[in-house]
Amino acid sequence: VVGVAAGALMAWRRTEVLNPNASFEAGLEGWTVNDLSTIAPYPVAYGYRGQQSLFFNLAGGVFHTVQVMSTEAIVIQPGQKLRISGMTRAVDLMRDQVASRAEAYVSVVLYSAAGVELGTVDSGPAHMGTYEWLLIQPPDFVAPAGAVAARLFFGVDANAGQIWWDDVRLSRVVW
Repeated sequence: VVGVAAGALMAWRRTEVLNPNASFEAGLEGWTVNDLSTIAPYPVAYGYRGQQSLFFNLAGGVFHTVQVMSTEAIVIQPGQKLRISGMTRAVDLMRDQVASRAEAYVSVVLYSAAGVELGTVDSGPAHMGTYEWLLIQPPDFVAPAGAVAARLFFGVDANAGQIWWDDVRLSRVVW
C-alpha cells in the first residue's frame, strides 16, 4: 500500500501558472479570439472553478475554426519544465462527414528571442459529443534551448455544438 501511495504522489507535481486570467474570471482580458461571433452569453453556473468560463456556441451547417491565444507572449526559460492544460465540457459537439477533422485542443508555441518559432506542443484532440468537464493535458515537456517566450492557444474545429473552456494554463512544473 505504501508503494502505491508513493507512486501516486510522484505522479502529482506542484505547478506555478504563468499566464494571466486562466479561468476567465476577468472575461477575455489577456486573450485574443479570432471569431467573436461564436462567443455567446454563458451561464455562470458552468464555470469549472470560479464563476466564469469561455463559451462557444457553434451554429450548425458551417464549419467553425475558433482559436483563442494569449494576447501577450509568456516569458519562459530554456530547460524549464512546463505543462499545458485546460478543462472543457461540450454539448453535441460534432462534425459532418465532409469535414477533414473536428477537435478541441490546447497547444503552446515556443519562440526564440528573435521571434523565431522553435516548436509546438499540442494536446491532440478532445472528445466530440456531449461530456462534462474533462482535463486536456499532454505530458509535461522541457522548453528547448533558446526558448524564451511562449504563446498559449486553444480552440475548436467543428460544425456544430457548444463547448466551454476553463482553467486554460501554461504552468511551470516546480517539482
